[in-house]
Order: sequence, then structure tokens, then C-alpha cells
Amino acid sequence: GNAAAKDGKAKRPGDFMPWGDATTKLAGGKPAKAVGVMFSRARTDNWVFKDGKYPLQNNYMSKSGQFLADTVVVAQTKTTIAPYKDPGGAIVPVSHFTGRGKAWIMRAGQIVEATWVKKGEKGAVTFTDASGAAIEIPPGKVWLDLIPKGNGQVEPGGVIVK
Repeated sequence: GNAAAKDGKAKRPGDFMPWGDATTKLAGGKPAKAVGVMFSRARTDNWVFKDGKYPLQNNYMSKSGQFLADTVVVAQTKTTIAPYKDPGGAIVPVSHFTGRGKAWIMRAGQIVEATWVKKGEKGAVTFTDASGAAIEIPPGKVWLDLIPKGNGQVEPGGVIVK
């Protein structure tokens, strides 16, 4: 938890991501200036690398409220269906960010394919590249997209590099 330390100062929570430092670079990336992250037939996040950041092109945020990501992490997760429907009567998918799966990491106009591993809901996530080497996430603003692996009721999501 986030319990206060004995000196009365708040204790820093554990890292959720495997953070690198300012010199950390993603190795083995492929150019990716524009990337579509597909959640379903109805929703694809369109990320475009611009001025060193990844603004989400098709969002509902005001211009001043834009989240300018330095890094976008996409993890494909096991998906189940919630026991309730949304207000329109549609099924509600639930992402389970535990276990292991495919990942894509975008940074500095590059994309790297990876594998993520996360033990339990409260566990920290780790990433490895195709050779099994650990991947650290450079510091900065990170956006995390969880896309479905697919399960018969939900189609698998995907990543399209344009």
C-alpha cells in the first residue's frame, strides 16, 4: 500500500513498469510514425508520432487536455465478459492484465514487439524482446492500451503499423 513512513512522509509505491533512465533506448525497433491499435471493429486508437510525442488522434479530449505520451505500451490480454451489459445493451469486455502475452512498445517513432509477464493483479509487469532480453521503459509519460486476445465472444485486437 501507500502507508505513511515513520517520519510522516508518504512512502513511494512500488514501480508498476520496469523503468530505465534518461539514456534508455528501445533496441531493435522498426519505424512506426503512425500506428493503429485495434480494440474491436468499432474502436481503433490512432497514434501518430509528432514533435517527439505520441498524441492520440481520435480522442474526446480538448486540445488543452491532450495527453502527449512519450511511450505507448500495448498489451494483449485475456478477456472475459462482465456479468452486466452497458447502457446500450452490449456486452462489456473485461481485460485481465495477469499472466503473459504479446506486447508492442512505441517510442521515438519506433515500435518493438515484446512479451509481457505479470504475476497477479498487483504484480509489476516485465517486458522481454524476441531474444529474451529485458526491456526497460524510458522515463516520461506512458499510455497503456490493453487489447483483447479474443475468446469467441470478443474478436482479437491488433496493432497495425502504417
